[in-house]
Amino acid sequence: VSTAPGAKPGESYRSSGIVIVIIIDYQNLPFKNTITYKYRPQYIPGNEYKSVENIFMPNGSYVVKERHGLRLIFQQNGEIGRFDFISLLQNIVAGFALFSLATIIVEVLMLKFLPEKDVYEQVKFETTHDIYEHAKLKKQGVISDDEAQQGQFGKERPGYEISS
Repeated sequence: VSTAPGAKPGESYRSSGIVIVIIIDYQNLPFKNTITYKYRPQYIPGNEYKSVENIFMPNGSYVVKERHGLRLIFQQNGEIGRFDFISLLQNIVAGFALFSLATIIVEVLMLKFLPEKDVYEQVKFETTHDIYEHAKLKKQGVISDDEAQQGQFGKERPGYEISS
């Protein structure tokens, strides 16, 4: 006997229509390739299912077709997945690439377009002397270890030249 609000007393589910929801729960455990699933059919009390179709005839009359029946609604839930080392590596590499690209964009903006670009350039880059020049001056005895650590390489000293 139908419990639908529009059903007549004693009317069957076939006559009034019925709605059944079938819930499918999928699942696989981590690091397992087997997928398990469960079907859980549930009757929706108080619902009916019917389809009404109006067919208009050439003579101006029309036919109303009422179809009552079973409506099945499938709902899928759960999580299915598996670990893939290649996908992990691809995501890590893509992350590094995007981080590098962001760094390049910020540096270009900072050094070329912002009002304080001269200050940023002084802070970002450190000018150093040629390491080979330093080694030659030290070998010739022109500068001492203390002077080398302080960055005095003989250019400020008149009369000293680097010979090969």
